[in-house]
Amino acid sequence: MNYDDIIFDKKWLINHSPFYQEYNLTLKQFIEEVIDRDNFNPPYLKYPNYQKEINIDKVNEMIVSYKKNPEFFNYKNKLVFSFVPSTQNLYIMDGQHRIELIKNLVLNNYNNCIILCIYIVDNEEKNISLFDDLNKDSYKNSTYVNLDDFSKELHLKLKEYFNKYALYFDKKEKKDSYKITLSNFLEKIENSNYLLNFTNINDIINDIEKSNQYFNNYIGYLEYYNDNPKLFYKDEQDCVKNGIIFSLTNNNFIDYLINKSVKPEHKFKKDKKRISSSLKRKVWEKEYGNANNGRCPYKKCVNTIYKNNYSCGHIISEYNGGETDISNLRPMCHGCNNKLGKRNWT
Repeated sequence: MNYDDIIFDKKWLINHSPFYQEYNLTLKQFIEEVIDRDNFNPPYLKYPNYQKEINIDKVNEMIVSYKKNPEFFNYKNKLVFSFVPSTQNLYIMDGQHRIELIKNLVLNNYNNCIILCIYIVDNEEKNISLFDDLNKDSYKNSTYVNLDDFSKELHLKLKEYFNKYALYFDKKEKKDSYKITLSNFLEKIENSNYLLNFTNINDIINDIEKSNQYFNNYIGYLEYYNDNPKLFYKDEQDCVKNGIIFSLTNNNFIDYLINKSVKPEHKFKKDKKRISSSLKRKVWEKEYGNANNGRCPYKKCVNTIYKNNYSCGHIISEYNGGETDISNLRPMCHGCNNKLGKRNWT
């Protein structure tokens, strides 16, 4: 198509054709003029609904990597958007995690530049083709890209249906989340060929709703909650109270949905056993002897911890069945203990 209007300020424009525009902006200009601009005037910034959610752990890794080697950013500083003139919609097609990185860098006054590449496409359907083409070698979106056309249509309709349950899914992907993201939920059932058992969206929705109800009743979630709410983590409680079980990560609902012969199971929260001052002292002495300080032993941490100010971390987490005793505890800094969460010390 031919489109000669300039989408953003001409002073940033470095490449221009009827179907493509390229801009060179500082990180701050990009955030203020593209990402955070008010959406009452076109272009209207949007994320495609076939894009996966942000992975917070990946963003944090990127922030650490940038601060360590900022010069490496130059080989990945291109962000790809698309623009549909008929709707004035501007879509983030590739680079959503780098955008989260850039937001953090701007907050911390880092200075660099990005190249904003914008493809001009005829319509929303062409936009999907562009997304598929851009993500053919992308692992994070490979499930959607590799679906056949019929399954892609079901995927989009399912995502639209589940939007009414958005509060019960995690918005961003995290290692230790008690709720799954919608994209990961769909990815798991699509990778299992679950969709191939159905010929229309209504049958899929009906099966998911019936499975959710059966699983909920089989476990007896509400009875457990009413008897002892502390059996559930805070992030699980709204789901349990409202009977939305399919988004919880501490159960095997997806396995059951795919194969109805699977027995429903849920991993309940255990009461946290207190670490006594005498046990904490023994843990310190086992690691450091009579020393008053030492380096936090968790992975590559370089923080110094002190005999009168440190945390005890479980080698095998309580969540995974680890005991609170001297053989399963090591001293560590407070920050590393918080990061460890419910994971094992590996």
